[in-house]
Amino acid sequence: SIMKNSIIFMDIDGVINNYLYCERMKNKPKNPDLPFLTEMDLSMMKRIVRLATETNSDIVLSSSWKAVWNYEKADIGKANMQKMFDYVGIHIIDTTPDLTGGRAKEIKQWLDEHPTVTHFVSLDDDYPESYYKKAGIPNHTIHTKYWCINESQGGFQEKHYQKALNILKTEYNKTDV
Repeated sequence: SIMKNSIIFMDIDGVINNYLYCERMKNKPKNPDLPFLTEMDLSMMKRIVRLATETNSDIVLSSSWKAVWNYEKADIGKANMQKMFDYVGIHIIDTTPDLTGGRAKEIKQWLDEHPTVTHFVSLDDDYPESYYKKAGIPNHTIHTKYWCINESQGGFQEKHYQKALNILKTEYNKTDV
């Protein structure tokens, strides 16, 4: 299938989970069908699916979890992640490259290699806007939180949804650097 021209770069920790969610799920028995359910929050994943659907976007994994996703052996980790994402309707089309210098640089390189992309957002709890600015892709980041004192503050929340929607409606101007 042809890649869409709108991309959501998805981090995992701090985006589709948060510290309190993971703590709360720690003692829950793992669901053999969806073992990663204790590490990834369904409601946040559904919010991402809604965002992707509403903006006609594809999802690229930018998280350090891509090490599991790209692991060459027929690894149980990837199969379980795939199952988890399929269950909720997240389709990962690719991962960002591994570069030194952080996620913003990796996203910039991925974008450079996919010139048909006109719209994108990065959901990221690790790298603040300043890194994205330095990488030459300002104003496309939603900075979420992993650490939170209240579960309604951590991860990809409804307040982030609206911001992400607005970013994805704005054309990525490659000359704005």
